[in-house]
Amino acid sequence: MKPKSDGRVNTFPRETVSADVPEDLRAQLTDYLERATSALEVEQQERAKRERHDAVQKRVVELGTWLALLLGYSILVGYLSSSVLVSSLIDPAAIGDRGAAFGDFLKAYSRTIPDDLRGIIVSLLSAQAVIVLRVVSLRSRSALGGILFVGFATLSLLGLAAASISGTVGILIAVPGFIAVFAVIYEFLRFLRETLGEASVPPKAATRSHPIVRRTMTWFHSVRDSLIPGGDARRVAVFIVVPIVAVLIIWAAASTNSYTGVLYWMSRSSQIAFLIWCGWACTATPAATRIPLWSLPGWGAIILTLFTYGPVAIVFALAVLTVLFANVFIAVLPERRSQRAV
Repeated sequence: MKPKSDGRVNTFPRETVSADVPEDLRAQLTDYLERATSALEVEQQERAKRERHDAVQKRVVELGTWLALLLGYSILVGYLSSSVLVSSLIDPAAIGDRGAAFGDFLKAYSRTIPDDLRGIIVSLLSAQAVIVLRVVSLRSRSALGGILFVGFATLSLLGLAAASISGTVGILIAVPGFIAVFAVIYEFLRFLRETLGEASVPPKAATRSHPIVRRTMTWFHSVRDSLIPGGDARRVAVFIVVPIVAVLIIWAAASTNSYTGVLYWMSRSSQIAFLIWCGWACTATPAATRIPLWSLPGWGAIILTLFTYGPVAIVFALAVLTVLFANVFIAVLPERRSQRAV
């Protein structure tokens, strides 16, 4: 049976060439073997890089397909619950008028540009975008793509929230969608962690950087390491309990329209505690997923500005926070602080 290859390129020591070979020929053969070994190593590295690139592209296509299916499902569910969704908007007529005005502006602007020139402009802008995306680092592209991916996933929660308040059938239709949104975002964040690895650059990797940059990175990593709750039962309990209790108190105060009294001040304190927790959790989140994951509450806040306080807004906000909390806990709690930070 042929033994399995370990994937490494065998090197050829100088003793491979027989001592009986003349000195000049032996030097040429040794040089040839060294060059051949180097060429094989480079070829193997290129092959491994291509295989990794193909695997990443395949995974991106899979995640994009799942997101497209989820959006289609959400749009269908939202269309069936469109009356509930529209009635929850702050000013449906004004939003429709602004959308129509923006569409008319684009049409009027496009009519001022000849078709041939329009094609050239689009081609130039597309080429410029491709160049920029190729120049920037992989982390920057991942962050930008992650923000857009999470944004579309957050938007899909809107139609599901509208369906969930329409009755028992709506709940049965919406619950699988909520689970799918969490699963898609979780799988995307896991893909980023596996692709980018641990995004926090170790201080040793910055030894050749500028002293100020090196000290800043060292300080930042030490601060993040000290904020990781994993390994300390009390920290873990605080990390889990604070956001849940804060959200419940804020929701209770908003539901009862409490603008004075104990519940009001508890709500204000809970808002401050929640913001502090967000800073803590965002810092402790691995950098590979920090920007995409924490764009989730940003997208949720932007969407909520269009809706009045009511069942749709409440369900949507709770769904966003649930997905956020679950993914933050999964990303942060398994980590452990280094011994020097304990």
